[in-house]
Order: sequence, then C-alpha cells, then structure tokens
Amino acid sequence: MKTSALVGSALAVAIVAASMACGNSTRAQPKVKPGGGAKLVDPYKASLAFARCMRQHGVPHPNPDSTGNFHLTPHQEQLMRKATPRQHEAAERSCFHFLKPVVSTKPLSAHAKAQARGALRAFSRCMKSRGYDFYESTPVGRNLSRGRAFFGFQRADPRLTKVQSTAPFLHARTACEQKLNAKLDAIIAADRHEPQY
Repeated sequence: MKTSALVGSALAVAIVAASMACGNSTRAQPKVKPGGGAKLVDPYKASLAFARCMRQHGVPHPNPDSTGNFHLTPHQEQLMRKATPRQHEAAERSCFHFLKPVVSTKPLSAHAKAQARGALRAFSRCMKSRGYDFYESTPVGRNLSRGRAFFGFQRADPRLTKVQSTAPFLHARTACEQKLNAKLDAIIAADRHEPQY
C-alpha cells in the first residue's frame, strides 16, 4: 500500500496526507496460520475489503488499484470530504483489520518526518510556480495511530477557499501531488526498509 492511500482527504485545510503511511508494501505478505504454515495475503483483496467496509460505515471510499493502492481523484476527494472526521476515524477503527496483514504500523522516525517536511516544501514551491502561493506556512509531519501519518501545513491560507474547487487549481494540485506522493512513498519505504516496486 502506498503513502498516497487516502491522500488529500482534508485538502481544504492544507495538503493533508492522513494516510496509512505504509510505504510500498504491495507484494503479498506471509501471515502465519496456527499450525505453522504461512498464508499469502493478497494486498488487492485486503484493500478492496477495507474500501467496502469503509463504505458500509458511511465513508464513500474508492476501490484500490490492481496492486492494492489507493489514489484519490479530485472528485473522489470531494466525496470523501462529505464524511466527517469522526466518521472517518470510526470507520477506520472498524475496518483496519482488513489492512493489518499487508501494511506496516511502525511509526515514522524523526529523520523520515524531517524528510517529509522537505517534500512538503517542494510541494509548496511546485504550487507557487503554478501561481498558487497558498502553502507557505510551516510544514508538519507527525505520526498517527495504526501506522498512519499526517503531512500538511500548520495553517491554511484563507484565499485557498476561493479557488480550491476550480479546475485550474485542481489540475495544478494534482500535478504537484503526484510528485509529493512519489517522494513520500520513497521516504516511508526507506524508513521502514521496504522494497520499492
């Protein structure tokens, strides 16, 4: 599952990646069964079960791609924002058991969080080069529960609310987010010593 799982679910506030922060562990992971055998867990099936469970709990979560990763489109982001943070948290608590066999819940190191803040500064420069200088407050990276991490900015620029739903802004943000997601994936995979696929 890549870092970009659930990226942008709270972008109205900043650039929030309240993700599973699990690096690129997209290969099936062995899970030991009673009796000593190992069972391979398919990341796609695990992620699909998670997405279905989230929807059953009132969060309009999209399905994963064929490798089990979640990448939200701007439209999916808007749909996800219809659920409250409390609904998201309750749904994740209820559904996380589907992902547990295929994600790492190890907290990110201080070094990785510092690197992530550097990636956020690069995102800020990317947006500024496209005419949107809204991401200039202090970048933040912190660990959350269940191996998730928050990456964002300390405060939102009030001007953001006027443009955040416009097509040019969404196009610029998507381009800059792709670069950010790739950097965050690499940072997390390296921190958790996971292979890049």
